[in-house]
Amino acid sequence: MANTDWEKGALSAASSNAAPDWEQGALEAPKSGRSADDMAKDAAAWAVKGAIAVPEAAVGVADMVTGGRAGKALEEIGFRPKEAREQVNDWHSDATKRAQQEFQQAEGFGGKLKAAVQNPSNIVGAVVESLPSMLTGGAVGRGLTAATRLGQMGLKGATIAGAAGEGVVGAGQQAE
Repeated sequence: MANTDWEKGALSAASSNAAPDWEQGALEAPKSGRSADDMAKDAAAWAVKGAIAVPEAAVGVADMVTGGRAGKALEEIGFRPKEAREQVNDWHSDATKRAQQEFQQAEGFGGKLKAAVQNPSNIVGAVVESLPSMLTGGAVGRGLTAATRLGQMGLKGATIAGAAGEGVVGAGQQAE
């Protein structure tokens, strides 16, 4: 426990044998959930998982066109994004693994919202993982505006192309 000088606002460490003084109150320093190293590991894992999603989406689109043959052919030569993502999950810090587990175990909208607010790293991770896919969807949309008459339709065409690009990437991710 810690001794508090309420006049000066300073905290000093109590002796290791001292019992907490419940009459005057006692404060403990908050426990840090993540070190700088943990944050770097988490950021790297989120970025790599996001990067894995882009070729996975492309293979999913190819699977829709080829009836699944493209994905099977790539799997035979070692393309296994699901396995790669599972290995990258091991890079996360223990604090992030706990936060993700709490979120997965939460029930209902209210439970998920509470878990997300209590562990904002889950929100940051979801955004970082989604960025590569969002950028890819935008690139597909830009390609559609350049290759079709959507580019001549102004805002309406850009909106349609952006939605189509996002839809293509999402469909590809779901297919794979």
